[in-house]
Amino acid sequence: MDWLVAIDIKAWESNFLMLERILSYAKAKSWLSILYSKNIDYILSTNHSNSWLLHSILSGVNIVPYDKRPVGVDVSTNPNILVDLDDIEEDEVKDTAYFILSQDEPPHKLYTIYELGSSHENLTLTSGANSKDIPLIVESQGGNIQQYFDQNKPKLEQAKHIAQQSRNLGKGKIASTFKAWNQRDETYAKELLQKAFDNSGSQFFQPSPIYIWDSKNEVYVRFIHSGNWEYHGHDVENYNDVPDVIKRRYNHWKK
Repeated sequence: MDWLVAIDIKAWESNFLMLERILSYAKAKSWLSILYSKNIDYILSTNHSNSWLLHSILSGVNIVPYDKRPVGVDVSTNPNILVDLDDIEEDEVKDTAYFILSQDEPPHKLYTIYELGSSHENLTLTSGANSKDIPLIVESQGGNIQQYFDQNKPKLEQAKHIAQQSRNLGKGKIASTFKAWNQRDETYAKELLQKAFDNSGSQFFQPSPIYIWDSKNEVYVRFIHSGNWEYHGHDVENYNDVPDVIKRRYNHWKK
């Protein structure tokens, strides 16, 4: 699952520690991209005594460039993140927001704001009839982007699921197996879940169901989201139950 991250203009101007933290985390992560404009490049080059270090970190980060929004186009935010910005800063935030609004899903969007307090609420961007909700991080001394992604990722809760059912469900129904899962060592099963999640290409924040090909056991695995980022998996023993788009993705058609 891909992510597009916009960083608060105030951080680009003066918050070296926040920038270093975010950019260092984003470095060499193929699924995470940082919005970056010519104006931000100018700000970074002129306002930071450590700009050379930040540019060095940026060399390993996926950068998505964007231009100024069309003349006469306005953008509003809720909550209002334009408070206490000068005209140049406000213009840059609106350019960033307009670009985010113009992007289809996925990738998913994340806007990081630097101020006191900490929140993972939604930020609504609006331009004319176009509106979009995106996750918003309000940074604090104890909060950072890595913490956000550590908390918002799929978690395998297979043992909980198994405890709620027996193999024989009654009325001739048998619970599906999950050969990749080992109660003593869930490493491989967790790897499959993460790959299924990353490859889902879904516009949904917590997609379900998601699929992966289990090459060790030569079977498709379906993961179901049960709430709060928790997933449980099972083998799909009938290939007819696997969507064709999944078969094309992994190129396995017959059992």
